[in-house]
Amino acid sequence: MSLRELRIAIVGAGMTGLACADRLARAGARPVIFEKSRGIGGRMATRRAGDDGELSFDHGAQYIRSRQGAFSDLLERLEAEGSVGHWTARRYDTTEGDDRALFVGTPSMNSLLKPLAKGVDIRLNTQISGILSAADGWILSTDDGQVETFDWVIVTVPADQARNLLSRRSDILDTIKDVEIWPCWSLMVGLESKIACGFDQWRYVSGEVGWLARNGSKPGRGSAECWVMHARPEWSIANLERDKDDVCQEMLAMFTRLMSEASGQELPQVMHAAAHRWRYAQTGKALEAPYAASEDGTLLVGGDWALGARVECAYESGAAMGDALLAAANLEKDVR
Repeated sequence: MSLRELRIAIVGAGMTGLACADRLARAGARPVIFEKSRGIGGRMATRRAGDDGELSFDHGAQYIRSRQGAFSDLLERLEAEGSVGHWTARRYDTTEGDDRALFVGTPSMNSLLKPLAKGVDIRLNTQISGILSAADGWILSTDDGQVETFDWVIVTVPADQARNLLSRRSDILDTIKDVEIWPCWSLMVGLESKIACGFDQWRYVSGEVGWLARNGSKPGRGSAECWVMHARPEWSIANLERDKDDVCQEMLAMFTRLMSEASGQELPQVMHAAAHRWRYAQTGKALEAPYAASEDGTLLVGGDWALGARVECAYESGAAMGDALLAAANLEKDVR
């Protein structure tokens, strides 16, 4: 069987799934991606609001950093194509101690994923509800009752969701049982006018707030005064199941107090405020390996949680799973 004839399924169209699909497609494979949402990107998301969509909020992943290697090469290529830009943000707090360049997708966070998705069979609004082994491969079933069989399956959903999806696979469950992913409540605020606070990002804000960013300071976001605030994991865990509107009001009060203190002025009129709960947002305890695999190696599970909490970790996990499949396919070809 040629690489092109291999039936390959990828569950999830975030950075990990698309990095894997890109690796496979460039080698001649034809993977199929199943994504439960209506669009690609996962936490690399931008929400628009207002009458004409003039308000823009990167309410998930805030930026991208790269250390070296293939991911740096990818960012360089995407920057040349115009889907990635530099974010030259003024910092309020410099305790992070990392001067590497910040990148963002332009004009939205998932823009940098669109080149990876080009030409790939992506089935949106399709949730995989079951993965079972069979004599001729893996049987995937969807929520609407559809069933397909694949030779290889690559699962890129958060570890908790992978544990539920693969509850009968003790080989996988034993490997990923200690992985922890923390939630995050995100607040999106649109103001009537700019606030003269002198910064675009503020990290380690308080005991309750871990991040504040002026979204309009990012390239391609427009001129509206839009801010994103992320609660710390501890606060998000404690308030995880609360009503979204109640959380929005409490976080808006936090935002108002913090920004008033930082700027020394009253907050301009709030035009828009909304909260979003990311149930799986930040890796607390990583797998510390690029992926987990079934005993026969034809079912792989990975994500940013495999290696850490960065977008680069998601890319590296996806690329590693793609490389593992390609190596195994070449081995099969040599044996035959």
